[in-house]
Amino acid sequence: MPKVSVIIPAHNRPGLLSAAVVSCLVQTLHDIEVIVVDDGSEEPVQPFVEAATRGFANHSVIRYFRQPRVGAPGARNLGLAKARGDLVQFLDSDDLLHPEKHRKQAALLDKNSSLDMVFCLEEWFSETIGDTKLLWNEPDNQEAMDRFPWNDVVWSTISPLWRRSALDRIGPWNTSLACWQDWEFHIRALASGLRHAHLPEVLNFIRDHGGPRISQNLAAIVREKSKIEACRLAARHLQAGGLMRRDRGDGLGVFLLGIARDLATLNDAKTARHALRTAGLCAGSPGLKLRAMIMLAASKVAEARGKNQASALHRAGLLADRFARLPERASRWKTIPSPRRDPPTDLMQALAEISGLAARAPTASLRGDPIIPPCS
Repeated sequence: MPKVSVIIPAHNRPGLLSAAVVSCLVQTLHDIEVIVVDDGSEEPVQPFVEAATRGFANHSVIRYFRQPRVGAPGARNLGLAKARGDLVQFLDSDDLLHPEKHRKQAALLDKNSSLDMVFCLEEWFSETIGDTKLLWNEPDNQEAMDRFPWNDVVWSTISPLWRRSALDRIGPWNTSLACWQDWEFHIRALASGLRHAHLPEVLNFIRDHGGPRISQNLAAIVREKSKIEACRLAARHLQAGGLMRRDRGDGLGVFLLGIARDLATLNDAKTARHALRTAGLCAGSPGLKLRAMIMLAASKVAEARGKNQASALHRAGLLADRFARLPERASRWKTIPSPRRDPPTDLMQALAEISGLAARAPTASLRGDPIIPPCS
């Protein structure tokens, strides 16, 4: 059985997916399997990836599954159900792993059997690794649980290497959320007593591109509704674990007030009020609860009088400032310079080898029977 199972949800964009898979095949820890879950793609994803990876001696570690379109959380759940490794890596189809990622993180997990997960530093890139020189985030002297509710996301979906046993305890990815599933999942993991460690090296790369993303494709109101539900679930996880504190509740509350303002600009007063009521329930400090109540009342009055909702909430916020300032928390998310380091040579060479695939391989050649048949 493989030591590490890499799970990649995929929907179209086979070129980026091929690069993600290649970053798995050049890992210095060779005892892996790569599980690609095709989530209802309309493009020929599997043959394209196989054409790109045919030159790699270990391409047979790739396993394919296909399901009707249900979204990335459902695809990750299917991949986890099929995974055979004791360690699990979730990888988005547009991102890349450093060749040393699994070897170094697995070594730390092997050394400390009490750990559930090890996460690392992560670097943004646009076209080529190293071209933006910004980190996703980095740990500081605050607990991760104190930062996540303030939208100060300490690690992304692809940073951790998990023990399979920890994932079984945390439970599946939430398929009811249209977005912010990773935020809810990581708060739930922390609330369950997650034992984690940080490896302070850049071991994965997050692509900051202009192509399709789940959050971009969703209708704005659907996206905001999902955020409200994610906040409600996060509050429930904190309360169930006895971890709901004033500052953590305030983080959720401030986030929800921002959602309410966004919804007001979209002329969805009903959902904006839902966000405000949820903010009042989550908020830890009396001043923030009062602010939510004032803004809720202002929304109702504005609707009754046919006034602009966004202006009403703005004025209500100014009124609330007379009683208590809006709580704030500093965040360095996506603003931290990355440590100086040359891009990994093995990965860069492998990516260069497949970069011309689309030009070299006519579309017709990608429509034949795949080398590796889909799994069932």
